[in-house]
Amino acid sequence: MMIPRTLAMARGVGRRNAGSALSVVREVGEGGRQGEESVVGGRKEVSSERVSLSRKEWYKVVKSEMEAEGARLAARRARKARSSRMGPLDSVRRKVEARRDAAKALDSNNNNNNDDDDDEAAAAAARDLSSSSSSDEYARRGVWLTEEEVEERSGPLSGVVRRVEARRGAFEQQQQQQQQQERQQAEEEEEEEESKRWKKHQHGSTAHHPPSSKRSAKTTKKKGGTVAELKASGSTVTVGRLGAALGTGSESICATLQALGESVPKIEATKHAIELEVAELVAEALGVSLRIASRGRDEVAATSEVSAAALEAEADAVLEVARPPRPPVDGDAWMLLPHRPPIVGVVGHVDHGKTTLLDALRGASSSEEAGGITQRLAAFEVRGATFVDTPGHAAFRAMRQSTARALDVALVVVAADDGVKPQTLEALSLARDRGAAVVFALTKADKFENRLEAAQLRVRGELAAAGFATEDDGGDAPMVPVSAPLGLGLDELRETLAAHAEVLDLRADPSARAEGVVQDVVFDRHLGTCADAVVTWGTLRTGDRIVVGAASGKIRRLDPPEAGPSRPCRVVARLEGDFAAGDTLLVVPDEKTAKRIAKARLRARNKVVEPASIPSDDKIHVPLVVKVESNGEIDAVEALLASVPTSKVRIEVIGGVGLGTIGRHDVDLAATLGAPIFAWSVGVSGPDVREAARRAKVDLRRHSVIYSLLDDIKAHAASRLPPVSVTKVTGKLEVLRVFPLSSGDRVAGCRVSDGTIHRSDPLRLVRDGDVLHSDLRGAATLKRFKDDVTQVQKGLECGLGPHSPDMAAMLQPGDLIEAFQVVEEPASVDDLE
Repeated sequence: MMIPRTLAMARGVGRRNAGSALSVVREVGEGGRQGEESVVGGRKEVSSERVSLSRKEWYKVVKSEMEAEGARLAARRARKARSSRMGPLDSVRRKVEARRDAAKALDSNNNNNNDDDDDEAAAAAARDLSSSSSSDEYARRGVWLTEEEVEERSGPLSGVVRRVEARRGAFEQQQQQQQQQERQQAEEEEEEEESKRWKKHQHGSTAHHPPSSKRSAKTTKKKGGTVAELKASGSTVTVGRLGAALGTGSESICATLQALGESVPKIEATKHAIELEVAELVAEALGVSLRIASRGRDEVAATSEVSAAALEAEADAVLEVARPPRPPVDGDAWMLLPHRPPIVGVVGHVDHGKTTLLDALRGASSSEEAGGITQRLAAFEVRGATFVDTPGHAAFRAMRQSTARALDVALVVVAADDGVKPQTLEALSLARDRGAAVVFALTKADKFENRLEAAQLRVRGELAAAGFATEDDGGDAPMVPVSAPLGLGLDELRETLAAHAEVLDLRADPSARAEGVVQDVVFDRHLGTCADAVVTWGTLRTGDRIVVGAASGKIRRLDPPEAGPSRPCRVVARLEGDFAAGDTLLVVPDEKTAKRIAKARLRARNKVVEPASIPSDDKIHVPLVVKVESNGEIDAVEALLASVPTSKVRIEVIGGVGLGTIGRHDVDLAATLGAPIFAWSVGVSGPDVREAARRAKVDLRRHSVIYSLLDDIKAHAASRLPPVSVTKVTGKLEVLRVFPLSSGDRVAGCRVSDGTIHRSDPLRLVRDGDVLHSDLRGAATLKRFKDDVTQVQKGLECGLGPHSPDMAAMLQPGDLIEAFQVVEEPASVDDLE
């Protein structure tokens, strides 16, 4: 049982360590025999001779050896755990740890052995288990050291250990600094969010409290000092906002402004606006570097509702990005594109011969193509041109958002016998806003024969009085006399239109992605909802993915199957979303782009701001932006605006009457509030401002006379009023006799004293100026002698039987029966009172 190899296996060591254990046994054993050792292949081999030990001594040896082995195993596990946390010097660290473990094992072995002779055996074991380090030398000498003493006296390795510890300490310190910076950054972000919430509360409440240190605007410490950020939407900033941005009170801002020579009002000083350049000087005087950033739409929405006009402009910007690139008009690439036919919009008064002229130009009547697509679309392709019809005043007004965006030439029809009407002037304004060329067609010229020149002079004078000049009066709009029934002047009109198209140099790329304008939205019982459109660029094909307004989808059917530039077509598509006449139709490359554009358009349509009602007095709020040339004009405009009746509307000039030309910040302000800009004796500061106003759909109205400015403002205010219901009397009947019938009914024998009586018109019975009865169903019977008629003219007699038995029972000779209609009319300036 005293076999050294068994002891070594119990310890889990190899043959070499077994030999070391044997040497210990030989030295401490009492009465045992010496075993023989031999070296074979560089390894110590132990003979099979037995060494006798007492049981007590055996247990001591086994216990000490197993404790030493356990310590070594624990040290090995600790080294493995540390290896995952240490750097590339881990191997050096492990060597140092191994030497420490050896010293611990020898110390433990010495404590368990009470015999003084065991010191020599422990020293022998240390010689076999350790290398030639300085700590082993101390052990061989029998000097037992603590861990600190071993590390201090361990020779060159002590410096390595210290470097390892130093690097580890530096790494831990760097991590702590990084964590501290992250915590500081999180605190700054939290302070910024609190500042934004405070600002939102400040704008939304009536009580304004000064911000605390944590609620102030974001400021950062830099080497050169404190930096504050100010977000501005225009060229000015209020004292209150500047104080919030700098983290100081308004009193400090006002005092600094006064020191700089700026005047500050004593009342409502926080609302006083100063230029951004002055704000930078104030910040510099207070020791803060001010950084000014543009203010985004989301932040503007935090303090006020974003108007529909602003969101519409944003949707247009998204649409503009998706449009295919077009070459510049004055470039060589543009000259290589093929010409496209002009799109001609026919506008004018309802009775001035528009439809007759179109029929004569295309050589067909409307009835011949009643089932054709061109007739339903009201667009015709005639000899190299596309004509878009706008029948009647009401249709013309409804098509401002549809046909106007596609027009190249406006063919304004004026009847020679009727002259210029308000609808004619409205059509000219439409063409001017669109930038389209204008050609006048003087219809019904055959009625004048030798007096045609006089009729032309009269019409030209009326146009000149309205501010529109023809070619004969120095303008650029030709006037062509025509007679559609006789075909007179039609060839000259075609040549004039062709010449204008050549001057305009209309071109398009038929190979590009298509773009067009929806003229009308119709419902077909076989096809469903369809869009009648005119293509303005590229070629539209079946299967194209399109965006129309707030809807997107794929074309399932196209009539004709392929529509090139300037060609009308009917689009049948499975569209998801809403669209209407006047919307842009655009072919997009993928579904993702289509949905992004449709989403922006839907947001613009849903975010409709009623800029109007003030809950306190239920008056309609009318915001305006007004710019003038001098301070004297400011006083004059304010005095005249005070004379506008305010019983139904409240006119508010945003920021007061401004001085100077119209700038970009004026356009941004007007777009945000959905307000027009009125200017007296001033213009825009540059073409970029005009383009910005066009994109934001801001109405610019310039005047040179102050009374014209006032009338325009009144008309704009009246346009915000709801329509007015007006009862119009269309005809009057005098009751001559009352005839009873065998059926029990009563009829009145009457004479038409005024207007025309229609059978379907509502009737009311009037006696001595008082209305006794009304019947909206009209007349049950209307006869001339024995014939049933639908209308009776003035001066004729007729028989009338009311629908209402009560009215029939009330009829007496001498009564007055009035035919009337109730219509809604736009409110006028008189309705402001």
